[in-house]
Amino acid sequence: MSNDLERYGPGEVAPYSPSQPLAPVADDWGEVPDYAIADRQQHSSGAQMFGTPLPPGTTQAHIERALGEISGVFLADMSRLNHPVKFSTAAVAWLERAALQPPRREKKRHSYDLHDQAGDPVAESFANAMAAVNAPQEFVSNAIWWIEELERQQSQQTHVSHESAQGRAPSSGDPLDSLDDGQYAQVIAINDRAKAETLGYLRDLWGQSYQTNLRMVQVYFQNLPQREQDYLGQMTSGWVSGLNTKEILLGLFNQAIGAGSIPRSGAALQDEIEECHRCMREQPRKWREDERLQARYRALVDIRDKGR
Repeated sequence: MSNDLERYGPGEVAPYSPSQPLAPVADDWGEVPDYAIADRQQHSSGAQMFGTPLPPGTTQAHIERALGEISGVFLADMSRLNHPVKFSTAAVAWLERAALQPPRREKKRHSYDLHDQAGDPVAESFANAMAAVNAPQEFVSNAIWWIEELERQQSQQTHVSHESAQGRAPSSGDPLDSLDDGQYAQVIAINDRAKAETLGYLRDLWGQSYQTNLRMVQVYFQNLPQREQDYLGQMTSGWVSGLNTKEILLGLFNQAIGAGSIPRSGAALQDEIEECHRCMREQPRKWREDERLQARYRALVDIRDKGR
């Protein structure tokens, strides 16, 4: 990716956390969301996820965007493990529904081994949802491991970020201003490594579409309001720019193609694929110039093929 995405926005050093509005997610295909409005939508009683209170100032819009970002990474990782997309999308649907409600005990309707999570009401609810779509044990085990790894990383990142911020991070302005030349060089090296790892991950994930998708993400990012660019580019844990993380770039990709509105099966999926074919035949110039539509088409075909 060009240097346009290698930038650091203002803000305090903060850990990557699903409770932050890291990446947009909505069914607003072809539109740029108005986050200024979302940021004013505060919950008077405090926002919660799985019944756990979130930091003050967290809004419903923040939660929904964070869930979308987490869902995008989960779908990508399960795809890399060659799990059928129907199981991954069922898991995401459960997450988006269950995360907004306090955990509650459900009657057990599954026979999965939940490992260390057996008896946990959230894990049992997830297993019931997976049993409803006949997901195999391997998928359930991988999904549980994925969530445990996410929680471990969050805990570790929060601890590291807290330690690194003591006495160094300013309360406002560019956090890099607090660094001396040696520390600044170290931050650059950290981000070079993070960028290489992220681009390697995306190269493996996207294959032949890698360059096209990356270019589309860059164009989409450049068309976002400056405020949103600055937010996405601020530091996450360990002095890594958000724009050098796979979570942010996948979130931008999903927003660019309107991933939230992509049909997952049935006639609606095939109808949209046929619309793309019609555009190829009747408006070839428009098709060649619209990389976002091309990327959406590839996502549609991928869902169709993996569902067979």
